[in-house]
Amino acid sequence: MTKDELRQKANDLPLAPGVYLMMDKTGKVIYVGKAKKLKNRVSQYFANLASHTEKTRAMVSQIDHFDVIVADSEFEALVLENSITTRRQLDVLIAMMVLAGTVVALYGIFQYLFGWGYQSEAWVDSDMFSSITFRVTATLENPNMLGQYLILAIPLGGAGLLSAKDWAQRVWYFICCGIMCVCMLLTLSRGAWLGLLFAGFLFVLFLQPRLLLLALYFVLPDTIINRFSSIGDLGDSSTSYRVYIWIGTLAMLKDYWLCGIGPGDAAFNLVYPRYSYSGVTAPHSHNLFLQIMC
Repeated sequence: MTKDELRQKANDLPLAPGVYLMMDKTGKVIYVGKAKKLKNRVSQYFANLASHTEKTRAMVSQIDHFDVIVADSEFEALVLENSITTRRQLDVLIAMMVLAGTVVALYGIFQYLFGWGYQSEAWVDSDMFSSITFRVTATLENPNMLGQYLILAIPLGGAGLLSAKDWAQRVWYFICCGIMCVCMLLTLSRGAWLGLLFAGFLFVLFLQPRLLLLALYFVLPDTIINRFSSIGDLGDSSTSYRVYIWIGTLAMLKDYWLCGIGPGDAAFNLVYPRYSYSGVTAPHSHNLFLQIMC
């Protein structure tokens, strides 16, 4: 819009409280403000430019169009202004969290390519999964913890992808999601896979109910399908290991049901050995809810 068109639009605004959003040619919001009377406040930007400060003149020169939200009261206008500002801050926060998740995932991928990091025999039943020789941990020192972290980061990237306003943002979020998904596969964490599939199922259910995620079963590698199929199979030593720990932890909680045993791994390692089932030792309960109860 030309400056004359902006001035005319401002003069046509109502004398009511509200919020105004100034935007540049790309549609990016460059300023958010509130006003007791929208017509008077917004018109000031496009009248008598010489009276403005240098900063205001620079901002006005970038304005291509503006939108307003009419409020019932000044208080409502204040709430609206803060909400819009908070949303912009939230968008930045989400972008930073996705970036952090991508960096962690990249480190995990390099870890897989170059064989960096510690590997525990307890993470994989070598007899049942002879093809699995490495599970990435990135900076979290445990593949299952890394999987849980990525469950939080990947949906944020997906939301950013769907809400992106230009192709540059879409490509950026698509690359970030791809890197994190690859790292998620390399964790070989069945619980994390299930959590991500469930989140994806809900995501797609709201967006396009006709799509069936079950089709993924026919395109996933055999290694991943075998890992899924082994869930609940006590023949898998990693599954039986967890079940035995849960049994011992539940026995311990029967005696410490009121106050628990105290926070931290040190307290768990001090008390748990007396309740250990089948001689299985563990640094923690391998279950978040049980660990909180402890």
